[in-house]
Amino acid sequence: GFGFLGTIASVGLAYLVLRVFATDTLETVAGVKAAFPAIALFFLAFSLPFFLTHKDKPAKQYAIGITKTFLAIKSTFKNIAKLEGLIPFVISAALFANALAAIDVFFFLFAKKEIGITLQGFMLLFMAQSLGASFGAISFGRLADKIGPRSVLKIGGVVWIVVVSSFLLSKSIVIFWIAGLLGSVAFGSVLSASRALFVFLAPQQKIGEFFGYSQIVGKFTGLFGPVIAGWLIVKYSYNAALMMVLTLLIISFLFILKIPDVRKIVH
Repeated sequence: GFGFLGTIASVGLAYLVLRVFATDTLETVAGVKAAFPAIALFFLAFSLPFFLTHKDKPAKQYAIGITKTFLAIKSTFKNIAKLEGLIPFVISAALFANALAAIDVFFFLFAKKEIGITLQGFMLLFMAQSLGASFGAISFGRLADKIGPRSVLKIGGVVWIVVVSSFLLSKSIVIFWIAGLLGSVAFGSVLSASRALFVFLAPQQKIGEFFGYSQIVGKFTGLFGPVIAGWLIVKYSYNAALMMVLTLLIISFLFILKIPDVRKIVH
């Protein structure tokens, strides 16, 4: 939840930089180019106090050969089907990652062309969405402790299906704002719930190893959504890309239903 505060601060800084280079419009080539190094320096400034004051504890030395490591990985993949609910979760997460990656890449272009939003208006929306995501991550994270992360994921999945459907059905800027804010809350809730759910699904003695696999799957599978969406936009329209995103979200939701109540699972 607190991670999104960095997004808000970075977007605020980008806005100030764009204002410095603005002419008759906020969106100038010089301003956009200047925003990137400014944010990089901003990130460095907040990182330096930690780098300069924090000392690592001496690391334990583990003598693990490459052959033994790959044999362990092979054994893990060979037995992964025996872990109840893990495969449906991975498929659902991969589909959701593709859908959200496509939205992330083309959200501003869609908003500018189809909704008519300005860069200034979009930056304001993005900051509001970051607040919404922060609220969603914290509040739904607490809710996941009460009703289970699977139930929270179902709520988040349904909300996202409604959000993308609203983008297809209406090009009203008011609806766009409402749907965008709802989607941001759902995004934060999905982040919290999916990590909690994964902790229950993965073998406890291999939790670090399985989080590594999860990150690899997320990075690689998230490539296809933006590529396919981009092709659909160029070849057909934004609505065609949104239909693809909606299809991914629906299939992702169906796989969530295949995951059991993980609070009863102990590996």
